[in-house]
Parts: sequence; C-alpha cells; structure tokens
Amino acid sequence: MMRAVALVALVLCAALPAAADFADGAQAYDGGDYQSAFREWSALARRGDARAQVAIAGLHRFSEGRAVDVARAARWYRRAAVQGNAVAQLNLGEMFLLGIGVARDRVRALMWLSLAARRGKIWAADQRDALARRMTEEQRARARAMVRSWKPVPWTAPDR
Repeated sequence: MMRAVALVALVLCAALPAAADFADGAQAYDGGDYQSAFREWSALARRGDARAQVAIAGLHRFSEGRAVDVARAARWYRRAAVQGNAVAQLNLGEMFLLGIGVARDRVRALMWLSLAARRGKIWAADQRDALARRMTEEQRARARAMVRSWKPVPWTAPDR
C-alpha cells in the first residue's frame, strides 16, 4: 500500500512542472507578453503536451506576437488533434472546412468536427450538422468510416 501511495505521489510531482510551465505561459499570455508565452508553451508542445500545442497553434493562427502562419497553426492543431484533444479537433475541422492553412477538404472537416462533437464540443456538432447537409452521401460515408477507424495516437516528435 505504501508503495502505491509513493508511486502516485511521484507521478503527481513529476506532472507539476509541466502544469506550472503551462500556467506560466498562460499568465504571460494574459499579460500580453506573447513572446514569453510562446517560449513557455513551445517547450511543452515539443514534448507532446496537447494543451500547449493548441496554444502554440493559436499564436500562429491569430498573430499573437508573431506573423500569421496558418500552415504552421494547422500542423500544431493536428499534432494535438491526433492525440485526442477536442479543441484541436474542432479547430482543425474548421481549417479543413474553410481551407485555412490546409487544402479545403469537406470529408476531413466532417471527420474532425465529428470527433470534437463526440467530446462534447457543441459548436463542432452544429458545424458538423450544417456541413453534412451540404455533402453527398458518399462524402458523409467516407467521413463516418474515418471516424469509426480513428484512434488517438500517442505523441511522437515530428520529423524535421
């Protein structure tokens, strides 16, 4: 029993620095210090923290303290989305729907919006339903098949 308690305590302590780094980035962001936020979140994002990946994607997409780079934003959203992050899935679905940073692809848009909707994102469900009404049955079937076969992927560093 003591070993289990010690193991849980060790795991919790190991997670604290990551949470502190994310919070430090959020505090910097809230204070308008986007460079510090980017620095804090970048280290976490490169280590696979999906929340930080979403935050970095947002900085690139909406030009918070840096030039807009929607292609880079899409890549960061995808890294978090494949891990199962619903916010990233929602944003990536929107980017595929509108062709922002990626080629416009209604089937992929429907897939990502459907996955985000499954995770409780109401906006994603609304967008999914509106999009599905504008698609052919064959397109909807392809998206459904992609959703059925989708599984979260553990983080691996991207190839450079």
